[in-house]
Amino acid sequence: MSFLATIFGRDLLSHELSDKQEEHRIEKLHAGSHSFNISSSILDLLWFGDGRRKNTEEFEDSSIAEPSEIFTHDQVYREQIDKVGNYPCFKDFTPGQKFAFFEWLEDVERKDDVGYAFILLYALERRIYMGSKVEPAVDLLCKLHGFVDDEEFLRQSAEALVWAAYKYKRVEFLNCLRNDEIPEELQILVKLYTHGHLHARDIMLISEKLGMDNQRYVTGKPRLFEKILNDKLDAKYQQSHFSINNVEHAGQDNVMITLSNFSLPKDGRRIKVPNLLNHKDVKKPLIKMLEQTSEDVRIELIGHYK
Repeated sequence: MSFLATIFGRDLLSHELSDKQEEHRIEKLHAGSHSFNISSSILDLLWFGDGRRKNTEEFEDSSIAEPSEIFTHDQVYREQIDKVGNYPCFKDFTPGQKFAFFEWLEDVERKDDVGYAFILLYALERRIYMGSKVEPAVDLLCKLHGFVDDEEFLRQSAEALVWAAYKYKRVEFLNCLRNDEIPEELQILVKLYTHGHLHARDIMLISEKLGMDNQRYVTGKPRLFEKILNDKLDAKYQQSHFSINNVEHAGQDNVMITLSNFSLPKDGRRIKVPNLLNHKDVKKPLIKMLEQTSEDVRIELIGHYK
């Protein structure tokens, strides 16, 4: 058994999240003097600090207030509002911002202030951290990750999904990630853990991180470099990629993955995921192949220009 099976419960990405069709009701949420029609698939995952839905007793004495904790007895009304900004906290919202947030919860696919999506992200991260309704939380997080168009939200939601996959040994939690749009280091980490291999283009993307300082031909002649690297992969491994299926342990280096909900215990919201890019059985052969490819590109270009 490879270490992939050890940390994720299986070697490769094998199935989707549960596809059973749960019935989700539209329920009325009363806030202030207004009511909002919100799906139970969202309402059931939120945290309420008052009213009949109150469910924050377990952590309400924490030194840092839960930023997604909703208070329905507050004043809520429509008014001109400003953007809520980064690292939002519901209790700091104006009555108009609260009204707009509840309206957004009625249709979370509607483009609006990204701060509202962060409030929902914090709520889902606490669910995942506490082991409470983890699969529904991940399912909703996957949906948000798919349609919220914001670079920082994309990164933080991706880290939350990696955190959940590692914590609960559920590699399928990573299936919804928008790999081409998340940071390169996280992108490659996810590809390694979900597919168990890297293609030539992936290897080129991380060549500098692996320790290849001379990027002249990687960046200057990428098509030729990729072609020659593909040929080398085929010749050495009889396949067009570099596989990690035979790596038997995770090595010593780790990547720190952190949940963005700042009210969670600092040590608890951080998790160390093995960094395969620094594993000797990954780094050494890749560096050697990259350097050989660079030399072959140089020789081919000399021949071309003679």
